Amino acid sequence: MLTGDDISEYCKKYKIYFLISVTSISLIILGSIYIYHDLIFTSLIPSLLLLSPLLREKIAKDEFLKALEKEVPIFSAYLYANSLLGKSLYQSILNLKDSKILKGISKEAMLLEKNVRMRGLTSTTAILERSRLHRKDALGRIYSEFIDTELVGVSTNQRAKQSLEKVMGEMKQNLNSYVQRSVDLSEVMFSFFLLFPIMLTSFQLAFDKSINLVQVITPLISSPVFYLIISSFQPSSDYIFSFSKKVILGVAGVLVISSILLLKYLGPSLTLMVAVLELSIVFYLQLRVADSLTSKLPAILDKISDYSRVGYGLRSSLQRVINSENIDLRTKKYLIEFLKNLDNEREMTTPSWTFNATLDLLRRIDTLGYVDTKVFSELSAIIQEMLNMRSSMQSNLQLFTVISAITPILFHFTLFSFSFMASDKYVLNQLVNVYTIVIEILYSKISKLTLFNFPLVLVTTVISIILSFFSLPL
Repeated sequence: MLTGDDISEYCKKYKIYFLISVTSISLIILGSIYIYHDLIFTSLIPSLLLLSPLLREKIAKDEFLKALEKEVPIFSAYLYANSLLGKSLYQSILNLKDSKILKGISKEAMLLEKNVRMRGLTSTTAILERSRLHRKDALGRIYSEFIDTELVGVSTNQRAKQSLEKVMGEMKQNLNSYVQRSVDLSEVMFSFFLLFPIMLTSFQLAFDKSINLVQVITPLISSPVFYLIISSFQPSSDYIFSFSKKVILGVAGVLVISSILLLKYLGPSLTLMVAVLELSIVFYLQLRVADSLTSKLPAILDKISDYSRVGYGLRSSLQRVINSENIDLRTKKYLIEFLKNLDNEREMTTPSWTFNATLDLLRRIDTLGYVDTKVFSELSAIIQEMLNMRSSMQSNLQLFTVISAITPILFHFTLFSFSFMASDKYVLNQLVNVYTIVIEILYSKISKLTLFNFPLVLVTTVISIILSFFSLPL
């Protein structure tokens, strides 16, 4: 959320952005009138600069709310565990004040505590005030649910259970809404980044015998707008990408050397495509680790629940899970690290946010002492439901990954019949490759919630390189 210092900083920067943007837009308009009318298309960049403070504020707010939505299921499970010991909603939130993983809940805990201590409000009144501010998100609905049911005498345990069920139902609705909005936006993107350039280029080649570069790259200039639109309504990603200095330097070295070697043979656009492919490998490896760790969580939690039923504590249950033969070496390594650092409150740093948050929740449950085995089975069911919803979402968006993969083929063979009219085959080929890169990045953002989808980038790169040997004739 924004603070007074943030607003002051935005105001200072906005004065500079405003001056630069107004000057740039004025020069562009004058240039488009007296020099070259197509220059008006380039006014998009300074216009975005003019709006950047507002965009930054909107993005910061949206990111906070999306992070909070992601944290609510884990928080609900912790709330349920605390309710079995008779702890209130306010006490449960305060226990998470020091959390470095549930950052949104941690900030919420500090604000609630501030209202109670400095303003002298009761915990119920403070929660009621916060529920009004969060009336449109899941946390606000948990607040309202607790307050409303408390008035009619429903127990804390029952309230926590009801909140947990409602949170999962709302998460499913949100993901379904995201899929529908993604489908609608993907259709617009398909027309804007594929059909429009093909039609525009075809008409230019048919009537002018040349390519108007400024007009053709207009969709490319506007691609950041589509990226912001996607980011504004998609859920927060589960992936946490973190690289050591050695990895960063190694990847940078490979990118520079390979680009120098390939530039002469493949040209700038295909070299850029190969660079994106090399960069996506590093992200893909961490993405695979994150997906693997998250997929193992339900089975791990079910085993902990089974061991707990026969009298084992959390630590001994985890040790038995580690010693079992059904767990892979990578997951075992992280669980051993977690067990060793269980007492010093050290957060896990795996590529999966859900895995980190779940282990942090287990650590906090361990400090509670005795906890009913229902907590582990409920947490397992929550994560399994989350995995099922994500899998369903990705399968529903798979079509757009296929469209992105065949983009080079569509461009190549559609423009083939017009290419004999072109005065510059080289420019046409470069434009096709650049559009392919932009489309694959945007569709990766939609379907995988990340910019680099290695399988998709690999397919489009290989297809583009193969098609380059069957170049468009003049």
